Amino acid sequence: MCEKVKNFIFYSTKYAFCTPKPVKDSTTMKTASILTLLTLTTLSLTAALPPALSERDASPSPLIPVDPTVPPTPSCWASLSCTFQEIEKSSMTSRLDYVRYMQSAHFGPLKATNKFRAIEGVIEFFIAKRIGTPGTWVSYVDAGIVEAIQRGGAIALGTSAETGGNPGALMWADYLRRLRDGGLKSRDVG
Repeated sequence: MCEKVKNFIFYSTKYAFCTPKPVKDSTTMKTASILTLLTLTTLSLTAALPPALSERDASPSPLIPVDPTVPPTPSCWASLSCTFQEIEKSSMTSRLDYVRYMQSAHFGPLKATNKFRAIEGVIEFFIAKRIGTPGTWVSYVDAGIVEAIQRGGAIALGTSAETGGNPGALMWADYLRRLRDGGLKSRDVG
């Protein structure tokens, strides 16, 4: 079956793979390549996940109030002033709640109550796959995106001029202003 066995260590777990004999049939080769890629991807994801991800994040997420005038938890939500660090330390479920809260409670005047469905979808994917716990690169990237949307919204609303050092904030502010002012065609994603 195998000509040679290759061993390697990945995150303190030892794996052994055999080098298959050369294959002449292109269909078999494609199948072998796909299976190898899937196997390596699965092994690398499984090995890279911290032990805490073996169970769903049980931390409760703040509830979005029915009445947007009721201050949410944490209080930085109400003022659109959460820091990158505060967002990065929160769970993906909490971030999803925050993105939805921003749209429903703050972004009405900007005509952006349903413009972040793709961002919501990405966060839902992270939740479903149990990735993106605080301290991971996925968490840092996502926190930067959520912070940029938040700060861009606050700038477009005129409640703050603070970018938090996030270059995306001004880009989101420009997008939201143009949306509010009718400079962009509506592509409602209901």
